[in-house]
Formats: sequence, structure tokens, C-alpha cells
Amino acid sequence: MHVAAGDTAQAGSGDKAPTNSYVPLAEKGSPLGVATLDGNAKIVSAQLPDLSAIYAKREAVQLRDFLDPTRMEGTTNDAPALSAALAALPPDGGRLVWAGTDLRISTAVDFNKPVTVVGTHRERSKLTVTGSKLVSISASSVMFTDIGFYGSGLADGSVLFNSEKTVTKSHRNWRFENCLFQSCGIVRFSKIGCVQTDGTVLVKGTDISGDLALIGCEVTGIRSAYGIEINGVDGVIVEGCHIHSNGIDATNGEGLKILGSSSNVRVALNQIDNNTRDGLDMYDCAVATVIGNDIHNNGVYGIEAKWAVSTVHTVDKFIVSNNRIYANATGGLNVDVPLSVVSGNQVYGNKGTGLRIGAAFDDASAATKYSIINANVVSANTGNGILISNAGDSITVTSNQVHSNGASGIAFGAATVGAIISQNQCFGNAGRGISIGGTGHIIGSNRSQDVGNFYLVSGSTAHTFMQAAGSAQTGLFASGYYYGPGGGRSTTTMTAGLLTFVPFWVGMATNFSMIGAEVTTAGAAGTALRLGIYRDSGKGLPDALILDAGKVDAATTGPKELSIAQALSPGLYWLAALAEIGAPVVRTVSAVGLTPVGAGSLATATGASSQSGHYRSGVAPGALPVPAGTFNGTTAGPALVVLKAS
Repeated sequence: MHVAAGDTAQAGSGDKAPTNSYVPLAEKGSPLGVATLDGNAKIVSAQLPDLSAIYAKREAVQLRDFLDPTRMEGTTNDAPALSAALAALPPDGGRLVWAGTDLRISTAVDFNKPVTVVGTHRERSKLTVTGSKLVSISASSVMFTDIGFYGSGLADGSVLFNSEKTVTKSHRNWRFENCLFQSCGIVRFSKIGCVQTDGTVLVKGTDISGDLALIGCEVTGIRSAYGIEINGVDGVIVEGCHIHSNGIDATNGEGLKILGSSSNVRVALNQIDNNTRDGLDMYDCAVATVIGNDIHNNGVYGIEAKWAVSTVHTVDKFIVSNNRIYANATGGLNVDVPLSVVSGNQVYGNKGTGLRIGAAFDDASAATKYSIINANVVSANTGNGILISNAGDSITVTSNQVHSNGASGIAFGAATVGAIISQNQCFGNAGRGISIGGTGHIIGSNRSQDVGNFYLVSGSTAHTFMQAAGSAQTGLFASGYYYGPGGGRSTTTMTAGLLTFVPFWVGMATNFSMIGAEVTTAGAAGTALRLGIYRDSGKGLPDALILDAGKVDAATTGPKELSIAQALSPGLYWLAALAEIGAPVVRTVSAVGLTPVGAGSLATATGASSQSGHYRSGVAPGALPVPAGTFNGTTAGPALVVLKAS
């Protein structure tokens, strides 16, 4: 058998066709045909498809390839080279590598396509700008990483980014990571994620997430009204940045300004310090979270959040949590935004008020409603610790620790309405622990160790006092019952102008509805007895006037009373009676029990007769003196004055 003959026979007529007969030769290497192989069994390169358009966007453009190697770094205008590098990117964007190169531009550059600009380090990949608004962004999804932006010869108030160009569609997702903005004019981002339809009217976009992010950046030396200005942006993240040493004076120099109805804002884990005005100013913003920041040594306030006069308060939700706000020159935190939550902050060492709510800086006509002030530590501020100003409506103040402030621990303005005040601790403040003005507050169990403790401002009415469940009932006053100082009873003649003070201990916060005394022998026609309440000085002595209740008729005999609406917190008070015109005989109290009464000398304190109160002579008829003034101790017994619990 011949193999060759056999092979020849198999290839003969009527048998299988040779291998090259499977594909017609005309189809090999032709359009829609089959590629041919070269001698190495590889497809001929001329027949490979062109995939450059697909893979080009995956390749980074190197900025150095567009720079003139003979250029003088720091003097040449590099704007044309930067623009050329951007133009070399595919229409749908890509990466621009900016490796350790200093650029200087004196004409405009527009980042007009999605691009990620990657530097080596923000102090080595630098862009020095010599004019205002030379850098513009007119595309979505633009990101800068490790780039330094610097200014050269810019006038105060110059603007780095021209982000206010009239656009026909919404631009979104601008991100800056580990960038430095130094002495380069206002870093202004405006109208991102919005549609500017006619150059003036701003229409918000519908997607409100991720429009602008500044992560780990440093902003310093900006001599303008703001270090960073974010205006009319939905979806803002400023996180891990150091914003410091910006501004011109106390009028121009907020470190971070967010305004123009910006919303869905997160300002977190930043250090904001030594700016000439406010550290953080949020103006006409909604749905904002400020959390975990260190804000200190700014020229006015640490944080301000407020509304303009012309803005309707229809948006809200401002959360300020777990920040340290300290050593600012005018105040720590001022919030005039409805439905705010201020919780877990440390506010200390500021000049002026530590934490103020309902300030109504620009809009006195609209109250700050339904805000919650909870679990803050507010200390060592030169003014009030916490102040709820006159625009405060239905504010909840609970579980705060307020101490060592230069005025009251917690103070409420005379026009405040409907607050809830509970579980706060106040101690070591120079003024009262809690000073209540306004109407209709609900006052729960609070603890105060300050002089005057719980103090109600004159005219403060219609409050509800509540005792926390399970708490001690020491000093409980039953509703509808009258209470007076314990001790013996006697009578004395009160000559005209005699003012007496008898101590009265309040064991728990209580409302009182009546104040009264008894006339046992009538005075001449027109004789009257004026009644009131003084707070204690903290040393067992009468001090400031709390209530002048008015006068009862002492020209007739019998028990006399006046209607009052007075709330007293736990502590020592002094019930006062002033004889006007005549000389009635009144019921007195002697040998007061349980309540310590201060004596001016050892002999008086240890004498045979117990000192039961204090008196002052020669007081003119009319309003009770404020404060109590100079007085003497009395063992004869001051006029007995009683209170009725509501």
C-alpha cells in the first residue's frame, strides 16, 4: 500500500475538497469575510479592527507633553498648554496627569469636559493664577486631586473659579481632594447642579446628591469676604479640610460661606480657625449637617446660621452635632433656623454668649421654631451659656451641662413662647442658673447650684412645672394650700416705711397663685401693705427683687391676699412686706425653723433671741426697692407673708 497514492485517491474527483476550499478565496481578507493568517499564524495587522476610539479614554494625557521645554517656569503664560492638554482628551473625558509641574496662567482656561486632574502633591503640582475668574468649569464630573491653587498679585475680593457662566444644562459632581487654595481670591462655587435659564433666574435641578465635594483641602490667605463661597448648590460635602487665616477684617472674612438656598449640605471633620469674621456662615440654607468640626479663634462667631428678611421660612433641618466651638471673639454658635438640632457640642471660652438660638439676626418677623438643644457642654463663655432670644418659639432645652459662664447659665428672652426646659445642670455661673422670661413654658426637673438658682423674670407667666417621675418629693407643696415660714407667731406694729423680709424655703419647683398677710389692727384710712418676693444672695440674705405683687388694704382687719402667677425653683427666697402711709398691726413670725438666717455678728447669732428675718426703715411708698438694699437683722419678728400653691 502506498500512502501517497492513497492520499491522492482521497483528494480526487468526487472526494473531499482541499482545505482551502472551505472558505472561498474571494472572501479571505475582504469586508465581512474572514481574516487571513501570516506565516506565524497571526492575523495580518492590516485586517485588525480599529479600537483606538474605545481605548483612548483609558489612556492618561500627560500635561508635560504639552509644555514648551524652553519655557521660563513661573513667568510663561501656560494657559494655552493647559488648554491644549484638555483638548487632547476624548470628548467624554479622561485623566490629565499633572506631575510635579508649576503652571502660571494669565488668560482663561475652561475645564469643559469630564476630567480627573491628578497632581503629585499640592505643593508641587501648582497653578498660579494672576487674574480674577481665569479658571472656569463648564462640565460635569470634574475632579482635582493633589493640586495647589495660588494667587499672584490678585486684588482683594478677586474670584478664583468662574463657576457662574450662563449654562443651558445642569453641571454636577465637582470634586476637590487634598487640594490647596492659597492667596488666590474667593474660592467661589455657584449654581452647580442648577439650570440658569435666563441669566438671572435660578432653577434648582431635581437630583440633589453629590454636586460639589471638597475633601481634605486647605484654604488659607484668601483676602476677600469669604475663604470659600458655595452659592445655590444642592448636595455639598466639605470634609476634612483646614480653612484658616482668611479675610480682611471683622466685616469681610468668613472662612466658609454657604448661601443662596443651598441644600443637602454636609460640613464634617474640618478645622476652621483664625478667619477674620465667622468661621462658618450658613445663610438661607436647608437640610444641613455640621458635625465633628473644630471651630475656634475666629474674629466674630464660630458658627452662624440664619435667614434673610426676604426669605420665607419653608425649609429647615439644620443639625449641629459633636463640634468643638471655642475661643471665638463675639460668640460661639448662633442659630436662627427652624427645626434645628444642636446636640453634643462643646462650646467654651468664647467671648459673649456661648450658644444662642432664635437670634433673628436678619428677620425679626419670623420665629425660630421647634428647635432642640440637647446634651451640650457649654462653659467659660463671658456672657450667657445658652440664650434663647425673643424669636425662640417652642424650643426644647434638655440635658445640657452649663457651667462657669459670665452671666446666666440658661436664659430665656421676655418674648419666648412654649419652651420645654428639663434635665439641665447649671453650676458656677456668675448669674442665675436658669433665668426664665416669656410665657407658657413647661419646666421639668433641672439642677442648679448657682446664686439665685431658678429665676423668673418679671412678667414671665403661665408656666407649667413638672416633677420628674421617681425624683425626691422633698418640699412638696400641695395645690390649693397656703404655706408660710415655720416658727412662732406674734404681732407687731409696722410703722410707715418699714420693709421686712422673712425667709421661705422652696424644696421643689412650684407655681404659686396667691400671696397674703394678716392685719390684726387696722391702720388709718389709706393705710396699705405692699407684698413681694426677693431672691437670696447665696449668703442667706435678701438680694434682687423677683416680684412686686402690689398692695393690700391695711385700713381694715383680717387676712388679705393678692393674685399672682409666680414660679419658684428650689432654693431660698425672702417674702417681703412694706407698710405704706399708716401703721397697721400685722401678724409676725419669730424663731423661724429649718431655714438659716444670716446674722451680722457672733453675738447676734448666739444671742438669747433668735434672728428671724431682716428689716429696712424709711422706704418710700410705691414700688419695692430693687435690690433689697441696706438692711438689719431683726429678732422682733418680720411680717408673716404666705404663698398659695397652684
